[in-house]
Amino acid sequence: MSHQPIDPPKWPARLLSFLLKREYLEEIEGDMIEEFYYHQQRFSIRKARYLYCRELFKLLRPNLIKNLLKTQKLNYMGTISNYTKVAFRNIRKHRTYSAIKIGGFSIGIAISLLISLFVLDELGIDQQLKEESIYRMVVSSSRPDMQYQSTSVPPILGPSLKQDYPELKQTGRILIFDGFGDAGGNLFRPSDRETRVFEERFGYADPSILEMLEFKFTYGNAASALSEPRSLILSASKANKYFPDEDPIGKTIFINENKEEPYTIGGVFQDLDGTHLSHVDFFFTLVGKEFWEGEQTNWCCYNYVTYFELKDGVPPQQFEDKLKSIYDRYFLAYAIEEGHQDIEDERKYMTLKMQHVSDIYLHSSDIYDFRSFGDIKMVAVFGAIAIFILLLACMNFVNLTTANSAQRSKEIGLRKAVGSGRKGIMMQFLIEAMVLTGVSVVIGTVLAFLVMPFFNAVADKHILFPWADPLFYLLILGFTLIIGMVSGAYPALYLSSINTIAVLGGQMKLTRKGRNSLLRSGLVVFQFMISMILIAGALIVYQQMSFILNKDLGYDKEQVLMIHGVGTMGESLKAFKGELESLPEVQSATVSNSLPVEGTHRNGNGFWLAGQRDVGTRVGGQFWRADEDYLKTLGLELVEGRMFSKDMVSDSNAVVVNEAMIKGLSIDDPLNTRIQNWVEWKIVGVVKDFNYDNLREEIRPLVLARGSWGDMITLRLAATDMRGTLDKIEGLWDRFNPNQPIRTDFLDQRFEVMYEDVQRTRTIFLVFAVFGVIVACLGLFGLSVYTVALRNKEMTIRKVLGASVQSILRLLTIDYLKLVVLSMVIAVPVAWYFADEWLAGFSYRIETFWDTFIYGGILLVVIALGVVSFQSLKAAFSNPSTGLRNE
Repeated sequence: MSHQPIDPPKWPARLLSFLLKREYLEEIEGDMIEEFYYHQQRFSIRKARYLYCRELFKLLRPNLIKNLLKTQKLNYMGTISNYTKVAFRNIRKHRTYSAIKIGGFSIGIAISLLISLFVLDELGIDQQLKEESIYRMVVSSSRPDMQYQSTSVPPILGPSLKQDYPELKQTGRILIFDGFGDAGGNLFRPSDRETRVFEERFGYADPSILEMLEFKFTYGNAASALSEPRSLILSASKANKYFPDEDPIGKTIFINENKEEPYTIGGVFQDLDGTHLSHVDFFFTLVGKEFWEGEQTNWCCYNYVTYFELKDGVPPQQFEDKLKSIYDRYFLAYAIEEGHQDIEDERKYMTLKMQHVSDIYLHSSDIYDFRSFGDIKMVAVFGAIAIFILLLACMNFVNLTTANSAQRSKEIGLRKAVGSGRKGIMMQFLIEAMVLTGVSVVIGTVLAFLVMPFFNAVADKHILFPWADPLFYLLILGFTLIIGMVSGAYPALYLSSINTIAVLGGQMKLTRKGRNSLLRSGLVVFQFMISMILIAGALIVYQQMSFILNKDLGYDKEQVLMIHGVGTMGESLKAFKGELESLPEVQSATVSNSLPVEGTHRNGNGFWLAGQRDVGTRVGGQFWRADEDYLKTLGLELVEGRMFSKDMVSDSNAVVVNEAMIKGLSIDDPLNTRIQNWVEWKIVGVVKDFNYDNLREEIRPLVLARGSWGDMITLRLAATDMRGTLDKIEGLWDRFNPNQPIRTDFLDQRFEVMYEDVQRTRTIFLVFAVFGVIVACLGLFGLSVYTVALRNKEMTIRKVLGASVQSILRLLTIDYLKLVVLSMVIAVPVAWYFADEWLAGFSYRIETFWDTFIYGGILLVVIALGVVSFQSLKAAFSNPSTGLRNE
């Protein structure tokens, strides 16, 4: 086989030239090249290259390379040891620069490490199921006037899919809708105990869910734990709370003191941390469960989340292509059967989608679910922040090392004069960078460990520091080597290129102009641009949170007390309410499970004008039960009509609706107009729209119907002695319910809980902004030290010629202030774009935030001015004679 000769790869020759003396290099390299050309004639080019590289690695065998190194002028191990000692000596010698470098690096590494652990924790949710073909069903609407995605589907969907589609291995359902049956919060009591304890985090599940989602059991097993009607499973943490060191299987549990329908424990599962169901500690079985007659076989009501698993070998796309036909087969057929009038719109705009279970936690921000999860966008933002802050620390190192070249130039010149080559100089500075990085990594890791409890509290996480994971140490080592190489590469190249003759001859001048000065300026601009974005982000989140907390919601949330768990009082509830109303500190009281805060009962229904169910347009809204004191207690405003009354028999079917319902049904004269869901209701009043959901949502239609029973009493207080008032209320509670601890909340506190994620974002941005500014200012401080040293002679001569302190201060600070202002100009549009994108997630938001950039800019300029002025003032007030004598 003949072909045009091709030269061998160049990197082996470069490696050999770095390791071997010239006399060895010429002989060995010549032999290897001859072999390469010979192999080209006999084999393919690929095999010739392979044999060439193999010959190189044979040459690098330990015994051979050891003998070669013995004859080299440079003993690498000794050289590395010497350079390491020099590195520590230089750290001690240049304490200010070293402290700034290590301090900035340590802070950057600590923040980056914390965020990295957070990001890894978020990305790890449900990843144990990533390789499984398990999905949940999502209903999707693309209607122009109502675009949404929701996981709520009818209970019959899962069994129908399993029966009609052979591609499915199994299906399962979960019901975690607070207030639906016993889902949400309940009074929990083992039958052999007297005290009832309120527990939250209850849900319902099919037995198949346990196998599909790979529940791990401490007691019992997935096959039988929920197989019997009225069985219940609980998490290991709850089992340890009630049955420490005991197998509780078979024990009887009373829920809400319902002794006629007790539950039996069927198993104990390991806590669901690391999954999208981590908010559930108890599951009731759905075997034999029907919430009303025909509920399990009806397509009317959307309350369940349905999961399904594809059989092995079934491509997901194959089943996904059938989802539209599945919707039409089940959902559309039901709508036609019920006589809905918007059939063509439903056919055109409605469909089903499938979401892999590993995508649920981070990719559900646009899907209506029964709880909020993480957001991949925020994970990406925090990851970017970690990278940027680490870059700031690296930039400080590069800036300060090149700026300090004036003090290191003679050392470099002398090393070159006594025979050190450029490679040796480069190795010296790379090792120094490694040493500084190593010290910074150790300090930063310890700092991250100490701050971890605070970080967990802010981020609402339970991240453990991975001390016991060997991979953690390998990653830290790799991180140290990579960051050390990255941050030390440019200084090593720059400083090793210094001209020996120029330095030793006194002809080398380091000026403020030139390529390296431009690089330093660019790095300063980038550092303060990132700092400005972080400051602006923190201020904008703070403004939005203040807007939310102070917005007129349409109701009065101040001094409103919620008392939970009153449903167990039975017939005594009315008397308990009367006793509470008799207290002088209580203005009014109302019984209702539904309040305008998350975590209280919700009940979505469809509404039509009476008699128009078959021909009219359906309006979706909430249907709440409340007593006649509801409006007064919550401070809601009636705009028309009246509140229903317990004294009017005809008000048994009376309702009060909000303005959104009137608008949705296009009612001109609402009073005495009849509407219907499953029964007819007469409108007797219209309440002004109020925000009963998260402010991310528009105000939706609402219907209030009369009801006298509930599990919660809400009080409007007029108390100056709040502690005394609460003691009186607790005393009344103990009279009516002695075996049950009282549970209370204030409405305004529950409202703030709805926005904990916003407050966490604000705090995280604020903390990162502070540390980002600290890192940037450390670099700026180091550069100001360099500038003052560089211009010392100039400042001395100016002072001798009569320059004022103000003029010298201006000369030393103006250049840096220009850079800070330039960074602000670049940062503002970037921050504005991301802020607007984040605020787009709120239906009610701040509209203008230009003042944020003014305040943030002023703050940044003041901080930068303070940092630069510290050294500048020292120079301005120094004795000119000292400067001239030193020169």
